[in-house]
Amino acid sequence: DGGVGLGSNGLPLNWTSSDVGYPGEAGAAVYGDSKFKISGGGHDWFYSAQRYHYAYTSLAGDGELVALVTPGVGGSSTSRSGLVIRESLSIGDGYFAVYVADDGRLGYGYRRSFGLFSFSGFTDSTLNQSVWLKVKRVGSILTGYYSTDSTNWNVIYSKDISLDDAVYIGMAVTSGDSDLSSDASFERVRLK
Repeated sequence: DGGVGLGSNGLPLNWTSSDVGYPGEAGAAVYGDSKFKISGGGHDWFYSAQRYHYAYTSLAGDGELVALVTPGVGGSSTSRSGLVIRESLSIGDGYFAVYVADDGRLGYGYRRSFGLFSFSGFTDSTLNQSVWLKVKRVGSILTGYYSTDSTNWNVIYSKDISLDDAVYIGMAVTSGDSDLSSDASFERVRLK
């Protein structure tokens, strides 16, 4: 697929996917035509235990992930599709996320460490189209961005969160309803 080596799971080498938490509807991730397609159930990202499907790889130290995100189809009015850095796959662990909701609103969420309360919010920006998202870690500073052209970036949110040096970084989809599934696509994915 465009020169990308695929693993036995059908995803690019060193990538895998799994449900995080107990999403109700089991999720899945596939890769083809140079894009990830992810389906996810789950109620939300921001309660004491998140519930979504996550396609991810590992990151040690600083780095960033960029993708052109086409928001979820299906699910509820609170479905979300975005980029997530997680300390582990354990529910309730530390994380930082930026996303686009099904209504085009751009948002963020984070938890400083295991078992603490999650915080989330929306920006004043709403986009009714596919949007470029980027999540970046430099030291303990985690920042989420959006762009309409992948050249000019606007900050969604930034937070000082001391996660472990070795983390997971990837793409996630939640349907906003444990009885439903939502599908989203992530194109031109770049990790550096």
